[in-house]
This record gives sequence, structure tokens and C-alpha cells, in this order.
Amino acid sequence: MIMLGGISMKKTTIIIIVLVVLITFLSVLILSDKFLSTELLIYSSITKNLSNSYINIMRVITSIGSFYVILIICLTLLFIPSTTKQYGIPIVIVVLISFVLNIILKNIFIRPRPDVLKLAVASGYSFPSGHAMVSSSLYSMLIFLGWKNINSHKVRIITSVFFFSLILLIGFSRIILGVHYFGDIMVGWMLGLLISLIIYQNIDRYIRSR
Repeated sequence: MIMLGGISMKKTTIIIIVLVVLITFLSVLILSDKFLSTELLIYSSITKNLSNSYINIMRVITSIGSFYVILIICLTLLFIPSTTKQYGIPIVIVVLISFVLNIILKNIFIRPRPDVLKLAVASGYSFPSGHAMVSSSLYSMLIFLGWKNINSHKVRIITSVFFFSLILLIGFSRIILGVHYFGDIMVGWMLGLLISLIIYQNIDRYIRSR
């Protein structure tokens, strides 16, 4: 039976279906502005008493989800012989799909960015968040691949917590810096996870069938 970090293929498929339903429901809610008051409340609650040092930390964190940092990670994993097949190729696939799909969705939904104090440069539309979506797909896939390829259980746990924390921090940094609503981030997170699950599931099936 195909396993994903100890989860059977059947359960993984159920997770994928649940994610699709949640993404659809939240997208309708968000794009009809029925979630806007909650999003603005979340923004105001997490941006109270912002200091310059805190803002600078958020800018550093948000850069971890930037195009250039992700490109460096992809190229590094792709061109180091020992990681090309195990990490490089799957990572490049999910990042490319996430990046292209994000551009398509932004131009379909054309949600304006928040009308708040912007503490970072951002262009284009707001929904879904590119930083959240691409970093979620990248770091989720690294978690899945880590559980498959790392022998030490302790190391798997540590790396999983680290990458999961990065996903959360990058997302919240975008809200704090005023360039995304919370809904943009949530849907971005889930879309990135969905893409990673689907790609990993198919890669794992292909490897096992050979």
C-alpha cells in the first residue's frame, strides 16, 4: 500500500478531497467579502505596537518565501547529484506548478490588495498569496520527502517542525507587512499543500510501479 509519511494512499486521497472542498468554500466566502470583517480584525490584532525591529524581522522572514530564495533552493537541490532525484526534481515540479497556477488564479479573481499601511513592496493582485502558496508547496514537499528519505525519526521531526514553522511565519509576515489579507494566506497555504500532496502521491506511485 502506498504510504505518505505513514498515511495510506486512501487517507491521503481523503485529505486531498477535504482540501478541495475547503478551498472552494473559503474562496467563495472570501471573494464575496463575507470574510472581510474577520480579515481586517485579524490584521488589526496582529499589527498592534509594531516596532521597527519587528518589521525588519518580518521583512527577513517574508524574503524566505521570495522568488529568488526559492529559485536558489530549487537550483541547489537540482544540481547537487546526491539530491537531484530525491529532492530536486519533485521540488522543481511543485514550485513551477504553484507559481504558474498562482499567476492564473490571481488574474482570474483580481482581488485588490489590502487598503492598509504597506510595509513591503508588492505588485499584482492579492488572492491567493503567491508567497504562501509557493512556500507551502515547497516546504510541504520537503517535509514529505524528508519522511521518505531521512532514516532518523528525530531528524525527521525536527526538519518537519522547522519547515512547517517557515510556512506559517512566511504567511503571517505577509499579513503583518500589509500586502495580503488572512484569507489570501489561508487559501495559499491549502493550495500549496494540495499541489504537494498530489505530486508526491503520483511520484510515489510511479516509483513503486517500476
